[in-house]
Amino acid sequence: MERIENPNGHYDFLTGISAFSSGVRAHAGFEIVRVVFERPVFWSDGFDIVERALDRNGSPSTSLCSIELRCSEPYSAGGFDDFNETYVERLLSMGVFERGQPNPVGRTNVAPIDRAPDQQSTYAFSYTREATTDRAVSFVIAGGGEVRGGEINDQTIVRYGETTPDAIEEKASFVLMVMEKRLNGLGLEWSHVRDVSVYTKHPIDSGVRTLISERVGSTSLHGIHLYRTAPPVEHIEFEMDVKGPTWQEAHP
Repeated sequence: MERIENPNGHYDFLTGISAFSSGVRAHAGFEIVRVVFERPVFWSDGFDIVERALDRNGSPSTSLCSIELRCSEPYSAGGFDDFNETYVERLLSMGVFERGQPNPVGRTNVAPIDRAPDQQSTYAFSYTREATTDRAVSFVIAGGGEVRGGEINDQTIVRYGETTPDAIEEKASFVLMVMEKRLNGLGLEWSHVRDVSVYTKHPIDSGVRTLISERVGSTSLHGIHLYRTAPPVEHIEFEMDVKGPTWQEAHP
């Protein structure tokens, strides 16, 4: 991962894959605003809403720094790649970044177990704006699962095909390490985190709870949010994302 300055968006980002970055950190004098939809909408329609919202606020498209999606069920690895191609083209058409440049926008995409949407949907988005208060550093670390490297297959997924408590604990340990590396890559530590989200359809036993609590430390005072969801690709079982202080808004 490489930390890259995005002056047009007023944030730094960590490189990830072509579809999304590994995380973003607002520049000094700027803050991140997270806007959550009351109900997820078809992902492309959601991007129409994003464009209108940014325009209404006088924010450039380059200020878009993170997207949160919900899918009806996990993709196959090939299906995930196909969606990502269409998704990236939409970002390019919006002028968020230029073709041939690394994608600066972070992303989390998960499949709810209960009340899953009928189609790939947009759940929330985040953008930067000039800071309204002297707050702590504002950042969003992208969702990540138990995958070694960018390619997703039976060789790169930790404990592939296993869902025993021991396997889930090992997967969780790996994902916590991923989150920590991304934090460190942006010059951050767990003490900067204010929001920890866990995405899995599997029960979280005492071993995993202890593992998470010990790693995040005092951040656990702010609570750990558990979403009964599956990660976006088949055979991945555990995902997390973390955030620093952000302004929260709701979209009706």
